[in-house]
Amino acid sequence: SGGLSCHAWHYEADSDAYEGADGKPVVVMAHGLGGTKDSGLEPFALALTEAGCDVMAFDYRGFGRSEGQPSLDGLEVDGLAAMDHVIEVRGGDSLGVQYLGLSLGGAVAIRTARDHPPMSLITEDTFANLDGVFLELATTLVAAPDADRALTHCFPPAPRASTARSWR
Repeated sequence: SGGLSCHAWHYEADSDAYEGADGKPVVVMAHGLGGTKDSGLEPFALALTEAGCDVMAFDYRGFGRSEGQPSLDGLEVDGLAAMDHVIEVRGGDSLGVQYLGLSLGGAVAIRTARDHPPMSLITEDTFANLDGVFLELATTLVAAPDADRALTHCFPPAPRASTARSWR
């Protein structure tokens, strides 16, 4: 993504329940500001795989095992790069691709949807705009000097993720 390596997990669907001519549906999951792909997305991913969807959960630059430093522009670039990666893996097909964004991830998903309209878009506890997120982040970093560690904290890998991929 923009010359940096972003880390992602691919969870394979447990069933073919929703597989169509275009393959299985894929849910691209974007985490919130205070987390990484492995700090709360796995329960959603497991439920979606049980329902018959493939899932890709990724970390933005500067989060988890992804390279770089977090930035407003980087969030947009990384969201678009994640979607480009999914489309490439699907052979250029964006049919059946869905977004699930939590908190900050909802704003990333909404922004990404402008360039890559998804089959569906689900957001939870999403900010009204990315500028507001960074204003809040700046306030948090001033008020909590050790908050920078929260941006790069990485939890143990998800045991069910079938593959871990990085892309540039």
